Amino acid sequence: LGALSTDETARLRVLEERMRTKIIGQDEAVRDVAAAIRRLRTGIADPKKPAGSFLFLGPTGVGKTQTAKVLAESYFGHANTMIRFDMSEFALAGSIEMLKERLARSIELAPLSLVFFDELEKAHPTIHNLLLQVLDEGRLTENDGRTANLKNAIIIATSNAGSADIIANPEIEKKTLIAMLIERGIYAPEFLNRFSAVVLFSPLDPSETKQIARLMLAEVAERVLADKKITLQVSDAVIDQIAAVGFDPQFGARPIRRAIEELVENKIADAIIAGAGEGTLVLD
Repeated sequence: LGALSTDETARLRVLEERMRTKIIGQDEAVRDVAAAIRRLRTGIADPKKPAGSFLFLGPTGVGKTQTAKVLAESYFGHANTMIRFDMSEFALAGSIEMLKERLARSIELAPLSLVFFDELEKAHPTIHNLLLQVLDEGRLTENDGRTANLKNAIIIATSNAGSADIIANPEIEKKTLIAMLIERGIYAPEFLNRFSAVVLFSPLDPSETKQIARLMLAEVAERVLADKKITLQVSDAVIDQIAAVGFDPQFGARPIRRAIEELVENKIADAIIAGAGEGTLVLD
Protein backbone atom coordinates (compact mmCIF):
# COMPACT_ATOMS: atom_id res chain seq x y z
CA LEU A 1 0.00 0.00 0.00
CA GLY A 2 2.91 2.32 0.67
CA ALA A 3 2.60 5.98 1.58
CA LEU A 4 -0.70 7.82 1.46
CA SER A 5 -1.44 9.28 -1.96
CA THR A 6 -3.32 12.53 -2.44
CA ASP A 7 -6.37 10.61 -3.67
CA GLU A 8 -6.37 8.27 -0.68
CA THR A 9 -5.93 11.14 1.76
CA ALA A 10 -9.02 12.74 0.25
CA ARG A 11 -10.95 9.46 0.56
CA LEU A 12 -9.96 9.07 4.20
CA ARG A 13 -11.15 12.58 5.02
CA VAL A 14 -14.66 11.87 3.76
CA LEU A 15 -14.79 8.12 4.45
CA GLU A 16 -17.10 8.41 7.43
CA GLU A 17 -19.37 10.91 5.67
CA ARG A 18 -19.66 8.73 2.56
CA MET A 19 -20.43 5.63 4.60
CA ARG A 20 -23.18 7.40 6.56
CA THR A 21 -25.08 8.15 3.34
CA LYS A 22 -25.55 4.42 2.76
CA ILE A 23 -25.61 3.00 6.29
CA ILE A 24 -28.58 3.96 8.45
CA GLY A 25 -28.82 3.79 12.23
CA GLN A 26 -25.26 2.62 12.92
CA ASP A 27 -23.37 5.85 13.57
CA GLU A 28 -21.18 4.30 16.24
CA ALA A 29 -20.22 1.40 13.97
CA VAL A 30 -19.36 3.75 11.08
CA ARG A 31 -17.33 5.97 13.39
CA ASP A 32 -15.36 3.02 14.82
CA VAL A 33 -14.57 1.56 11.40
CA ALA A 34 -13.59 4.89 9.83
CA ALA A 35 -11.39 5.79 12.81
CA ALA A 36 -9.60 2.43 12.68
CA ILE A 37 -8.97 2.76 8.93
CA ARG A 38 -7.50 6.23 9.43
CA ARG A 39 -5.22 4.95 12.21
CA LEU A 40 -4.06 2.09 10.03
CA ARG A 41 -3.35 4.13 6.92
CA THR A 42 -1.55 6.94 8.73
CA GLY A 43 0.92 4.39 10.11
CA ILE A 44 -0.14 4.49 13.75
CA ALA A 45 -1.34 0.88 13.86
CA ASP A 46 0.88 -2.23 13.79
CA PRO A 47 2.21 -2.69 10.21
CA LYS A 48 2.84 -6.40 10.78
CA LYS A 49 -0.89 -7.14 10.91
CA PRO A 50 -3.59 -6.91 8.21
CA ALA A 51 -4.53 -3.43 7.03
CA GLY A 52 -7.57 -3.70 9.29
CA SER A 53 -9.56 -6.37 11.09
CA PHE A 54 -13.04 -5.98 12.57
CA LEU A 55 -15.60 -8.19 14.28
CA PHE A 56 -19.15 -6.94 13.71
CA LEU A 57 -21.57 -8.06 16.43
CA GLY A 58 -25.31 -7.55 16.10
CA PRO A 59 -28.70 -8.99 15.11
CA THR A 60 -29.47 -10.02 11.57
CA GLY A 61 -30.48 -7.35 9.07
CA VAL A 62 -29.06 -4.30 10.87
CA GLY A 63 -26.33 -3.41 8.36
CA LYS A 64 -23.27 -5.55 9.10
CA THR A 65 -22.89 -6.86 5.55
CA GLN A 66 -23.94 -3.51 4.10
CA THR A 67 -21.21 -1.78 6.09
CA ALA A 68 -18.60 -4.19 4.69
CA LYS A 69 -19.81 -3.57 1.13
CA VAL A 70 -19.84 0.21 1.59
CA LEU A 71 -16.36 0.13 3.14
CA ALA A 72 -15.02 -1.90 0.21
CA GLU A 73 -16.60 0.52 -2.25
CA SER A 74 -15.57 3.67 -0.36
CA TYR A 75 -12.00 2.60 0.42
CA PHE A 76 -10.94 0.30 -2.42
CA GLY A 77 -13.17 1.96 -5.00
CA HIS A 78 -15.45 -0.95 -5.88
CA ALA A 79 -17.76 -3.32 -3.97
CA ASN A 80 -16.36 -6.25 -6.01
CA THR A 81 -13.16 -6.06 -3.97
CA MET A 82 -14.97 -7.99 -1.21
CA ILE A 83 -14.05 -11.70 -0.98
CA ARG A 84 -16.89 -13.42 0.90
CA PHE A 85 -16.86 -16.66 2.89
CA ASP A 86 -20.05 -18.18 4.31
CA MET A 87 -18.72 -19.67 7.54
CA SER A 88 -21.58 -22.18 7.79
CA GLU A 89 -19.68 -24.07 5.05
CA PHE A 90 -16.85 -24.65 7.53
CA ALA A 91 -18.79 -26.12 10.44
CA LEU A 92 -16.86 -29.42 10.43
CA ALA A 93 -13.39 -29.91 11.90
CA GLY A 94 -12.04 -31.19 8.58
CA SER A 95 -13.11 -28.08 6.70
CA ILE A 96 -10.15 -26.01 7.92
CA GLU A 97 -7.98 -27.16 5.02
CA MET A 98 -10.65 -26.16 2.52
CA LEU A 99 -10.87 -22.67 4.03
CA LYS A 100 -7.10 -22.34 4.12
CA GLU A 101 -6.78 -23.25 0.44
CA ARG A 102 -9.63 -21.02 -0.73
CA LEU A 103 -8.44 -18.05 1.34
CA ALA A 104 -4.85 -18.40 0.15
CA ARG A 105 -5.86 -18.63 -3.53
CA SER A 106 -8.24 -15.69 -3.24
CA ILE A 107 -5.76 -13.37 -1.58
CA GLU A 108 -2.97 -14.30 -4.01
CA LEU A 109 -5.22 -13.25 -6.89
CA ALA A 110 -6.42 -10.05 -5.18
CA PRO A 111 -4.13 -8.92 -2.31
CA LEU A 112 -5.87 -5.53 -2.03
CA SER A 113 -9.25 -6.82 -0.94
CA LEU A 114 -11.77 -6.87 1.87
CA VAL A 115 -12.03 -10.43 3.20
CA PHE A 116 -15.48 -11.05 4.67
CA PHE A 117 -16.22 -13.96 7.03
CA ASP A 118 -20.01 -14.10 7.38
CA GLU A 119 -21.62 -15.59 10.52
CA LEU A 120 -18.35 -16.56 12.18
CA GLU A 121 -20.10 -18.29 15.08
CA LYS A 122 -21.19 -21.09 12.69
CA ALA A 123 -17.60 -22.10 11.89
CA HIS A 124 -15.89 -24.96 13.74
CA PRO A 125 -13.84 -23.65 16.71
CA THR A 126 -10.60 -24.87 15.06
CA ILE A 127 -11.16 -22.21 12.40
CA HIS A 128 -10.49 -19.61 15.10
CA ASN A 129 -6.96 -21.00 15.48
CA LEU A 130 -6.35 -20.50 11.77
CA LEU A 131 -7.65 -16.95 11.94
CA LEU A 132 -5.43 -16.21 14.94
CA GLN A 133 -2.38 -16.41 12.69
CA VAL A 134 -4.06 -14.32 10.01
CA LEU A 135 -5.13 -11.60 12.46
CA ASP A 136 -1.90 -11.59 14.45
CA GLU A 137 0.71 -11.89 11.69
CA GLY A 138 -1.09 -10.90 8.50
CA ARG A 139 -0.13 -14.12 6.78
CA LEU A 140 -1.40 -17.64 6.15
CA THR A 141 1.01 -20.59 6.04
CA GLU A 142 -0.09 -23.44 3.80
CA ASN A 143 0.77 -27.12 4.25
CA ASP A 144 3.46 -26.98 1.56
CA GLY A 145 5.18 -24.11 3.36
CA ARG A 146 4.00 -21.37 1.02
CA THR A 147 2.85 -18.14 2.67
CA ALA A 148 -0.09 -16.02 1.59
CA ASN A 149 0.25 -12.35 2.52
CA LEU A 150 -2.85 -10.61 3.97
CA LYS A 151 -1.11 -7.47 5.24
CA ASN A 152 -2.75 -5.37 2.53
CA ALA A 153 -6.23 -6.79 3.14
CA ILE A 154 -9.04 -5.57 5.37
CA ILE A 155 -10.67 -8.41 7.29
CA ILE A 156 -14.24 -8.27 8.56
CA ALA A 157 -16.04 -11.05 10.42
CA THR A 158 -19.71 -10.85 11.35
CA SER A 159 -21.49 -12.67 14.15
CA ASN A 160 -25.07 -12.93 15.35
CA ALA A 161 -23.83 -14.25 18.70
CA GLY A 162 -25.46 -12.28 21.51
CA SER A 163 -28.26 -11.00 19.24
CA ALA A 164 -30.98 -11.91 21.74
CA ASP A 165 -29.17 -9.89 24.41
CA ILE A 166 -28.86 -6.87 22.10
CA ILE A 167 -32.53 -7.00 21.09
CA ALA A 168 -33.60 -7.35 24.73
CA ASN A 169 -31.35 -4.46 25.77
CA PRO A 170 -30.42 -2.16 22.85
CA GLU A 171 -28.40 -0.01 25.26
CA ILE A 172 -26.14 -2.89 26.30
CA GLU A 173 -22.49 -1.90 26.56
CA LYS A 174 -20.01 -3.54 24.23
CA LYS A 175 -17.73 -4.71 27.06
CA THR A 176 -20.70 -6.31 28.81
CA LEU A 177 -21.71 -8.22 25.69
CA ILE A 178 -18.14 -9.34 25.01
CA ALA A 179 -17.81 -10.60 28.58
CA MET A 180 -21.01 -12.62 28.12
CA LEU A 181 -19.75 -14.18 24.87
CA ILE A 182 -16.48 -15.15 26.54
CA GLU A 183 -18.30 -16.58 29.56
CA ARG A 184 -20.49 -18.69 27.26
CA GLY A 185 -17.42 -20.06 25.49
CA ILE A 186 -18.41 -18.66 22.08
CA TYR A 187 -15.19 -16.71 21.59
CA ALA A 188 -11.90 -16.85 23.50
CA PRO A 189 -10.53 -13.54 24.82
CA GLU A 190 -7.22 -14.02 22.98
CA PHE A 191 -9.16 -14.39 19.73
CA LEU A 192 -11.26 -11.25 20.26
CA ASN A 193 -8.16 -9.27 21.22
CA ARG A 194 -6.61 -9.90 17.80
CA PHE A 195 -9.16 -7.70 16.01
CA SER A 196 -8.41 -4.02 15.42
CA ALA A 197 -11.89 -3.32 16.77
CA VAL A 198 -15.02 -5.16 17.88
CA VAL A 199 -17.97 -3.15 16.56
CA LEU A 200 -21.46 -3.36 18.03
CA PHE A 201 -24.50 -2.92 15.76
CA SER A 202 -27.78 -1.83 17.34
CA PRO A 203 -31.35 -2.86 16.45
CA LEU A 204 -33.16 -0.52 14.06
CA ASP A 205 -36.08 1.70 15.08
CA PRO A 206 -39.12 2.61 12.90
CA SER A 207 -37.68 5.97 11.73
CA GLU A 208 -34.47 4.28 10.59
CA THR A 209 -36.50 1.62 8.78
CA LYS A 210 -38.14 4.39 6.75
CA GLN A 211 -34.76 5.85 5.80
CA ILE A 212 -33.56 2.41 4.70
CA ALA A 213 -36.73 1.98 2.62
CA ARG A 214 -35.96 5.24 0.82
CA LEU A 215 -32.40 4.09 0.09
CA MET A 216 -33.57 0.75 -1.27
CA LEU A 217 -36.25 2.42 -3.39
CA ALA A 218 -33.63 4.77 -4.82
CA GLU A 219 -31.65 1.72 -5.94
CA VAL A 220 -34.76 0.23 -7.56
CA ALA A 221 -35.52 3.54 -9.31
CA GLU A 222 -31.94 3.78 -10.59
CA ARG A 223 -32.09 0.23 -11.94
CA VAL A 224 -35.48 0.71 -13.62
CA LEU A 225 -34.34 3.96 -15.23
CA ALA A 226 -31.15 2.38 -16.56
CA ASP A 227 -32.78 -0.83 -17.81
CA LYS A 228 -36.25 0.30 -18.90
CA LYS A 229 -35.93 4.09 -19.27
CA ILE A 230 -38.79 4.43 -16.77
CA THR A 231 -38.65 7.21 -14.16
CA LEU A 232 -40.14 5.84 -10.95
CA GLN A 233 -41.96 8.11 -8.50
CA VAL A 234 -43.09 6.58 -5.19
CA SER A 235 -45.42 8.52 -2.90
CA ASP A 236 -44.76 9.06 0.81
CA ALA A 237 -47.84 6.94 1.56
CA VAL A 238 -46.26 3.93 -0.17
CA ILE A 239 -42.95 4.53 1.62
CA ASP A 240 -44.78 4.68 4.96
CA GLN A 241 -46.54 1.42 4.11
CA ILE A 242 -43.26 -0.27 3.20
CA ALA A 243 -41.64 0.94 6.44
CA ALA A 244 -44.60 -0.26 8.52
CA VAL A 245 -44.64 -3.70 6.91
CA GLY A 246 -40.86 -3.96 6.91
CA PHE A 247 -40.19 -3.04 10.54
CA ASP A 248 -39.16 -6.08 12.56
CA PRO A 249 -36.72 -5.76 15.50
CA GLN A 250 -35.78 -9.44 15.18
CA PHE A 251 -34.99 -9.46 11.45
CA GLY A 252 -33.89 -5.86 10.97
CA ALA A 253 -34.10 -4.49 7.43
CA ARG A 254 -34.54 -7.82 5.66
CA PRO A 255 -38.39 -7.62 5.58
CA ILE A 256 -38.10 -4.23 3.84
CA ARG A 257 -36.73 -5.92 0.74
CA ARG A 258 -39.70 -8.29 0.63
CA ALA A 259 -42.11 -5.38 1.15
CA ILE A 260 -40.54 -3.50 -1.76
CA GLU A 261 -40.89 -6.58 -3.96
CA GLU A 262 -44.59 -6.88 -3.13
CA LEU A 263 -45.60 -3.22 -3.09
CA VAL A 264 -43.32 -1.73 -5.74
CA GLU A 265 -41.49 -4.21 -7.97
CA ASN A 266 -44.59 -6.33 -8.63
CA LYS A 267 -46.49 -3.19 -9.71
CA ILE A 268 -43.63 -2.14 -11.98
CA ALA A 269 -43.63 -5.58 -13.59
CA ASP A 270 -47.42 -5.47 -14.07
CA ALA A 271 -47.16 -2.01 -15.65
CA ILE A 272 -44.48 -3.16 -18.09
CA ILE A 273 -46.52 -6.24 -19.05
CA ALA A 274 -49.55 -4.00 -19.53
CA GLY A 275 -47.58 -1.99 -22.07
CA ALA A 276 -45.98 0.80 -20.07
CA GLY A 277 -43.07 2.21 -22.03
CA GLU A 278 -40.46 4.86 -21.43
CA GLY A 279 -41.65 7.73 -19.27
CA THR A 280 -42.79 8.27 -15.68
CA LEU A 281 -44.45 5.65 -13.51
CA VAL A 282 -46.16 6.94 -10.35
CA LEU A 283 -46.94 4.59 -7.48
CA ASP A 284 -49.22 6.01 -4.77
